Amino acid sequence: MRHRWGLGVVSLVAATVMVSAGGCDGAAGPDNVSVRLENASPASFAEATLYTSEGPQTSYDVGTGESTPYIAVATAYRIATTEVVIEDDTLRLQVIDFVGEEPLSAGRYTYVISVVGLGTASPSLTQEIRKDT
Repeated sequence: MRHRWGLGVVSLVAATVMVSAGGCDGAAGPDNVSVRLENASPASFAEATLYTSEGPQTSYDVGTGESTPYIAVATAYRIATTEVVIEDDTLRLQVIDFVGEEPLSAGRYTYVISVVGLGTASPSLTQEIRKDT
């Protein structure tokens, strides 16, 4: 499923992923969920941030086709608030709430992020989720 949100969303209302007490080592056991971001854009991300209940998890210099490390979390959903910086532009996908959403089952997941309209007056991000093996 593909989601698209534009710019202009002002406040972060809901945390999207809860970091487990076990930390962010990305270990995926039978009951664990791990998430990461992948850059599917034609431009590199100077910064790529996944927002969690423990605060933002930021990676730097994420090139085209590259992924951030997995983050072990207690809960994640098929949508997540993410933010990327490309040159002087900051783009954000903003999740307001998770009404009607079910938590992801155990496993490793990648939020695949693309930029639409790069180089235009109103670029935006798209997000897809992929369950990894």
